[in-house]
Amino acid sequence: MNRLISWTKRTLVLTLSLFAITTSGFATNDGDPEMVAMLRSAVEDANSECPMVIDETMVMNKMYLSNSRVVYDYLVDDETLEGIIFLKELAPEEYENLMLESMVSGGNEVLFFLALCVEAEYGMEFKFSNFKRTNSVKMSLTRYDISRFLSNYDLEEVVAEILLDYL
Repeated sequence: MNRLISWTKRTLVLTLSLFAITTSGFATNDGDPEMVAMLRSAVEDANSECPMVIDETMVMNKMYLSNSRVVYDYLVDDETLEGIIFLKELAPEEYENLMLESMVSGGNEVLFFLALCVEAEYGMEFKFSNFKRTNSVKMSLTRYDISRFLSNYDLEEVVAEILLDYL
């Protein structure tokens, strides 16, 4: 998952610095245009690496912004798609937390990206299609879902740790 947000060192430091300056911790900026621009840049950088092989069962085909959502478009094998369909059948809070926990295992950069989504007032959508494109499923996270999840983290500390790692 770390590769999904693979900015250059310079871009990441500049983005984090601007984030730290324009926000105090984790506040709502009503879709601040600067936050949307940073999010757009991050998504474009990640999308430039697509298609990206995650593992032998999953390929991220593309990543883009649409309707106030960061959209991840994946191709997966049939067995993985069955697992995702099962996951979607859980209560929304259960699959939302499982998805977010899986994402943040990628490190502080992912936490920062999630916070940037919330600051820009964007949610997330995941489109999973089998390799033959005969079956698919969509799962979504609203910015409120992401915000609720992030309330468990000290985002000022996360930004500080990322800056220290890259300086």
